[in-house]
Amino acid sequence: MGEMEEPNYPVEEVSGSWQMCLSLCYDQDNCLIVAETDYGCFLYGYSNFTSLLIHDKSTGRYKIGLKRTLTTCPVSIFTQEVITVSDCTSSSSIIHLQETYSSRLVAYNYTITLSSPNQWIFDFNYYIQCPNDSFVSIRGPNRVCISVRTFKSPNFCQNRTAGAELCQENSGIGLTGPYSFSEADVIGNYLNLKVMEEPTDFDYDHRNFWTDGTRATFNVTDETLNGTTGYNWYQSVGLSPLLMCSFIFNRNLYPFGVHAYCRHCYDTKSKKSPTNCYRGAVCRTKPILNN
Repeated sequence: MGEMEEPNYPVEEVSGSWQMCLSLCYDQDNCLIVAETDYGCFLYGYSNFTSLLIHDKSTGRYKIGLKRTLTTCPVSIFTQEVITVSDCTSSSSIIHLQETYSSRLVAYNYTITLSSPNQWIFDFNYYIQCPNDSFVSIRGPNRVCISVRTFKSPNFCQNRTAGAELCQENSGIGLTGPYSFSEADVIGNYLNLKVMEEPTDFDYDHRNFWTDGTRATFNVTDETLNGTTGYNWYQSVGLSPLLMCSFIFNRNLYPFGVHAYCRHCYDTKSKKSPTNCYRGAVCRTKPILNN
């Protein structure tokens, strides 16, 4: 039992049962807390509250539900989260927990601190929400939105310049590439979905997507990438007297993983065996919220 402290502007007011409120909160990425009052049920999200006052059942005003990403429910919310803080004259214990959540469009991390016997303080370390055509990815200290985009009919296959321009459209920032091998797998899954959802006028063997990176000596422009450490090269990129551009393969054709390669930046397609189409680009997009 408890009550919200200011600011306490709910995301949504629900007319329905407590179970309905819980179900709605589970389904909404931006819902963190549910409060049932005499006036109805309220859903609260990021920045809609700063702290909770907790009461015993006899004096509590609201029924409060806190969404956690756990496999089982803990006996106590602060079961084993104790930190001892010491100075030269005394020491004290701070009881807190950290919560991290991630979905396709939203990721956040916050700390809850028990500041007194009945008060929980919420401090958000980060919160990011991506546009609907993107997915969220954590890159070390950075949180980014990534969109796999395709060229539209009738020009299904286009060169690297067109790929860079595609990444500037619709809140785009620019070309990006895989930060790590695990992120490359996620990008590959979205790439496969795009290929299936938006077929071309010809059944190409390889459907390639432009990524950030050019070489005579290799260079990337996205500052959130860890250089090219996430680029699982199909073969050594080495040095070249010509300017070459990087792309990744369609994972369906390479079940052993997503691989990167370099070709001439002006390439669009080839119907010589094996056939190739430069189908789109991997883009970084602007978050709706990023704090």
